[in-house]
Amino acid sequence: MKHKISSVGSGSIDDGTQSNVVTYWVMFVLLGGAALGVLWMVRDNLTFDMESPDFNPIFLLAVFLGVFALVYLARALRWTLQQRRYGTSALDVRSGDGVGLLGEPLEGVVRTPKDLYPREGFKLVLRCYESHDFREPGEPEIRNVRSAVVWEETLVVPADGLASSRGIPFSFQLPATVGTPSRVERKAHDPNGIQFKFKAAIWIPGRGRKIINHNASPGHKQWELQVKAVSPEGKFETVFAVPVRMG
Repeated sequence: MKHKISSVGSGSIDDGTQSNVVTYWVMFVLLGGAALGVLWMVRDNLTFDMESPDFNPIFLLAVFLGVFALVYLARALRWTLQQRRYGTSALDVRSGDGVGLLGEPLEGVVRTPKDLYPREGFKLVLRCYESHDFREPGEPEIRNVRSAVVWEETLVVPADGLASSRGIPFSFQLPATVGTPSRVERKAHDPNGIQFKFKAAIWIPGRGRKIINHNASPGHKQWELQVKAVSPEGKFETVFAVPVRMG
């Protein structure tokens, strides 16, 4: 997801609402068009009886594509309503010259276009995702990217007396290290150890995807700040890409 630099304030970052709107509508059109294309291909032999000799299993592909198209349609409508109702919010990182530094506090504010008045305050969740490339067995040229949360912290900011249009303040203490250690860190920890390499992505019920990595190359890390609230107008949600680097 791309996040552009806003003209509102020095170093301000716009949220990803507009990007989500465009992405989900494009995916809906592509998947929906593909589903209709498959149906058009089998229009002369379209039968739902799986016992019939005229049944074409490619019809199931149209169903599969159609289901995913509806999922993206629901997301597109949700983010479109979010954009029209609340507009575009902005993030100001006020530490480290606008960039978060590992091992140091990450401080700043999130500004909404208009004041929100949630009863239970604003819930801010800072996450770090680590992405890895996995090659398909027997087909090394095909790679799949898998991402998992390797660090997360939640902060609740009371809304009493707070004008969110002027800024929802936050402060997170960033960890000194996060995710898969770099080659330098591994060598410092065990300079004479056997460098056996292994990594795998697994799904743990209730905890989501986890990546097991032993001595393999560290993955690409992305930091994300999610802001949620329930205002009198409805649910508010926005997401920012947060720049973070080594301290």
